[in-house]
Amino acid sequence: MLKDPRFCRLLPLWEGLFNKIGIEPCYVLVLRSLEEVASSLCRRNGMPVNKAVLLYLTYLLDAERNTPKYQNVVVRYEALLQDWILELAELDLAFDLQVGELSPAVVEQVTQFLLPSLKHFNVAPDKQADSSSVSARLAQRLYNAFEASSHQIDRELDDIQVVFEMHLASPEPWLTEPVQFLRLKQEITRPGRFDKVKFRLTH
Repeated sequence: MLKDPRFCRLLPLWEGLFNKIGIEPCYVLVLRSLEEVASSLCRRNGMPVNKAVLLYLTYLLDAERNTPKYQNVVVRYEALLQDWILELAELDLAFDLQVGELSPAVVEQVTQFLLPSLKHFNVAPDKQADSSSVSARLAQRLYNAFEASSHQIDRELDDIQVVFEMHLASPEPWLTEPVQFLRLKQEITRPGRFDKVKFRLTH
């Protein structure tokens, strides 16, 4: 098992290794609300809110883009903390993991690791993200699309991706944190996008 938030961005690099050693991966996409993720990044890393929202969008969209040809299951972070045994049973069924019966020691260890009290940021279920920016509205749409898991999710995600690409090509995402402009752009954009944004900003 591998766990790393950056894995969704580096997956194309890992695919060659997986194919070489004969591994057919399965992916668990852990879905957490924008408000909680942004609050965590801002407090823990001192990250500007704008950057936290852009990273949230980028990582989730990359995760969706890079995993559809493999088995993947979306797990809500809150559900995992509330009843991890139930979530594990659903993963076992989806991936045919053949977990078997867990020993009391394992159950206790995992339960202590996933204590809800260790969650530092809590947002009311009916609380919506701040819709004052395009990025925040897109992030909320993305969260809702993953949570819905309906047959229309692919169309919604494709639309969000297109709008996000257009948003990144405009000045708005970058002007709110001008001091960190270059570093932020390096972390968010992909090769080929920078020149287009630079052209828009200087002409």
